[in-house]
Amino acid sequence: MSHLGPEAALLLALTSQQAAPQDLAASLHAAAGEPSFDWAYFLDQTIRHRVGPLVFWNIRRAKEADSSTPMDSSVWSALKALHFYHSQINQILLDELDRVLAATAEVEFRIVPRKGGHLARTAYRTPGLRMMSDLDLLAERDQAEEITALMSRLGYQQGKNDRGRIVPLSRQERLFWEIYGSDLPQFKIATGKAYYPVITIDVSTSLTLPRGGYSVPTKDLLERASAPREAPSGVLHLDPEDTLIDLCMNLHKNSTVLRFIHLGKHRRLLKYVDVAEHIRSVPEGINWTVFAERVDSYGVAAPAYFGLWHADRLFPSVVPGVVLEELAAACAEPAIFLAEYGRMDLEQPAVWQQPFLERFFSRERNPQLPASRSLV
Repeated sequence: MSHLGPEAALLLALTSQQAAPQDLAASLHAAAGEPSFDWAYFLDQTIRHRVGPLVFWNIRRAKEADSSTPMDSSVWSALKALHFYHSQINQILLDELDRVLAATAEVEFRIVPRKGGHLARTAYRTPGLRMMSDLDLLAERDQAEEITALMSRLGYQQGKNDRGRIVPLSRQERLFWEIYGSDLPQFKIATGKAYYPVITIDVSTSLTLPRGGYSVPTKDLLERASAPREAPSGVLHLDPEDTLIDLCMNLHKNSTVLRFIHLGKHRRLLKYVDVAEHIRSVPEGINWTVFAERVDSYGVAAPAYFGLWHADRLFPSVVPGVVLEELAAACAEPAIFLAEYGRMDLEQPAVWQQPFLERFFSRERNPQLPASRSLV
């Protein structure tokens, strides 16, 4: 990836937990030696891609190994503040997740953490390294009433955050969630903390959007969920292969639906770090045969290919080449599929004109994007 700018190259080098401290220091020395290196742009990319705490942790490791490691002092201060801020937020969120999951362990239905709440403790060296803004759970839609009652007992309301005050949803808004959403109306609770006033919990009932063209049975995922040895009693986690399916489906949705593209979610390095670190963290390794069989049986091999191909472009060799080749066979025109977006929004899907890495780390935001007409 020598064609990457020095800022993007350094960012990628600083988002691997496996990198040796000496290699991290060498990357920082090389970056500082570039006359055109732009520290302000590097900080902008770090924040935009939501990897600030992880970048700070790796720079600190580099500095501990080599005290002469160069670093812009203002950027270093900003990253340090970001790290400590999100460490505090993550502690609040994970403590609350433990409280909620302890309550769900006493009910008859299954509910599991996903995304950051799951990965922060399973794929990252310390929970503060994985930026989080809310909590995500997965459950079956048939249990919506029971879940809503349980969350109410725990002090949650379904509503919107209005400057720290939780405002109930209107009847129209509730109807919208029921018809077009793949999750329940968000649950919120006040924390009493000025720097993080409201906790939001998003209970998804499907990995896919309605009318999105794909379906992964939530019931199957929950039936395969198990209690890891290190998890509190009664707390269930998706198995490694299902977790990877979840990450890939989420990546494909955020990268191709205009509503999420307009929010910048198609350019989040954190989501690809999640994929790479999850794959690396599974003690016995991902069972790629099982993974391939599942995505094939559910008809989601194409979005799985989308997620893993892009992850491999950012973190080469994290996905076996033979796996990518097999998944590519599920796409009639793989190259076009990888560049398409807006299929759910437009009469004809649009196609990115820039190569992936170029647009992923572009200084521009989203020039001339079509307006989103999606209701999902």
